[in-house]
Amino acid sequence: MSRQYSMEATVRGFDPAKTEAIKAAAQELWTFEWFTTSDAELTGDGESALAGGVTEVEFAAQLARAVWQANGGFCSVTVNATYLEALPFESYEYLGEDFARLMAGKGHDGAPT
Repeated sequence: MSRQYSMEATVRGFDPAKTEAIKAAAQELWTFEWFTTSDAELTGDGESALAGGVTEVEFAAQLARAVWQANGGFCSVTVNATYLEALPFESYEYLGEDFARLMAGKGHDGAPT
């Protein structure tokens, strides 16, 4: 079963000459759109699915290894994983008494009763 995720990866302190190799290595694991914020920082993000029982932690470790291999050594790798199928949310229901109260300009916080 696959699970939909948004992954954001930030790589810092890498060899700038290895930028394209790092991007290519990461692309083999996930479809990232890359942004270079400076010569020493590269950020990519993308949405896809983790499948085959791979966990977020396993994916992050695989990505770090791929980046380090492409860089030819250590650099900082940060992975932010957001599970898209069960995002937290808030629900607000406005009833008749809310209509009268809000339309009268009372209850300025807007919260339902």
